[in-house]
Amino acid sequence: MKVCVFGAGAVGSNFALSFAQAGADVSVVARGAHLEAMRDRGIAVTWKGETRHAAVRAVADAAELGPQDLVVVTLKAVSVAGSAASIAGLLGPDTDVVFAVNGLPWWYRPRIGGPLAMLDPDGTIAAAIPRRHVVGGVIHVTATLPAPGQVALEGGLNGLVLGEPDGGMTPRLERIAALLRPGGVAAETTDSIGTAIWRKLGMNHASSPLAALSGASLAGMFADPVLAGAARTLLAESASIAAAEGFSAANDPDAYLARASLLSHKTSMALDLEAGKPIEHAAILAAPVEVARRHGVDVPVLALVTSLLRYRAG
Repeated sequence: MKVCVFGAGAVGSNFALSFAQAGADVSVVARGAHLEAMRDRGIAVTWKGETRHAAVRAVADAAELGPQDLVVVTLKAVSVAGSAASIAGLLGPDTDVVFAVNGLPWWYRPRIGGPLAMLDPDGTIAAAIPRRHVVGGVIHVTATLPAPGQVALEGGLNGLVLGEPDGGMTPRLERIAALLRPGGVAAETTDSIGTAIWRKLGMNHASSPLAALSGASLAGMFADPVLAGAARTLLAESASIAAAEGFSAANDPDAYLARASLLSHKTSMALDLEAGKPIEHAAILAAPVEVARRHGVDVPVLALVTSLLRYRAG
């Protein structure tokens, strides 16, 4: 089984190690010092006091690899269009491509109003990657890179939810999940990937914009009762959009805040903003607000933080 993890940062490298421990022939597409470290020493993942290692083939250019049986894309949403042609070069007739990307994915089809053009503005991704190859993926992993080639998992979550873009269960979902489980990833399959997407979006909405605007860690941010109250409102507003889309995807606010308050890291959106990198504004914020507008669902706080971050990020 030839598996390529495309965009192997902290989360992708964690998945790559799990595939390797299941016996797959694993390659990763990465860059910089992390790429060089994986070339020299492989991947090390530390979780719950245990460190596991795996050797993988690490490349900067996917063209070196040829067609794969499975591709798992763990890029930031803003990078998918620019990498679409390279991903397409990894496809054979039966290659499955899991898009484990935050926010509403480029392939998502809202119930009304047609596709969300802002997620694939000129159709680059759809043209390069036929929809029949696509598998939906929702990440539940908190991972950092304390050093190149070294991944640290924080908290009790190390999961990936897999589902067909148009719903239903297929054999390929369980086949992919079975490759991840031996390495410690709690891979689940679902007949409603939309529910999983919107539930994760609710958590993103409650944390990412507030963290980016405040510059605080999750634990620090939610120690502030005003910000904790805003997170509760954002959870509710996000769930209302999901309900309009036909998904019951509400998160328990008490449970969410209890978990998030234990995490000392900053969100990826906050870190990207601080580093001057593009943030996943369209996928996580603007596209859901557009879906709400189409349905006539009022989401004043989500709309406010979306506009503030649009100006803040330039």
